[in-house]
Amino acid sequence: MNRWHRNLSDRPLCDICGVDDESDIQIFRNCKASKDLWTAIVHHQNLRGFFDLPLENWLLQNLTANQLLIGTATPWKFHFSSLLWKVWKRRNSTIFEGEGMSNADLYRMSTNWHNIMFHLRQLLKSRLIT
Repeated sequence: MNRWHRNLSDRPLCDICGVDDESDIQIFRNCKASKDLWTAIVHHQNLRGFFDLPLENWLLQNLTANQLLIGTATPWKFHFSSLLWKVWKRRNSTIFEGEGMSNADLYRMSTNWHNIMFHLRQLLKSRLIT
């Protein structure tokens, strides 16, 4: 993902935060904007472990987590995957269109998207069973 190493950018820094070199883990988790997003969503008891894992383990752990997000009826893995998608979209919109998205808008759009996907999945499961 690092555009600088591929000579697609004139600097190695993240286009969102402008602080750290762009990398997979930096974009999805360690960029200030991403870190602020996760910190606002992940329960404070889980934050330390959340930011400590290597990328592959972090993705696997969160994409297979079935526990419910507090205050919702949908598993964490649905929230997590839709948030990852929106973080990636924000990065690309910032780079290619010059406009980013606030964490509040990102979270709202992600929540709407994963709710639709989760309920559609439930509907399809119920129709296959009956």
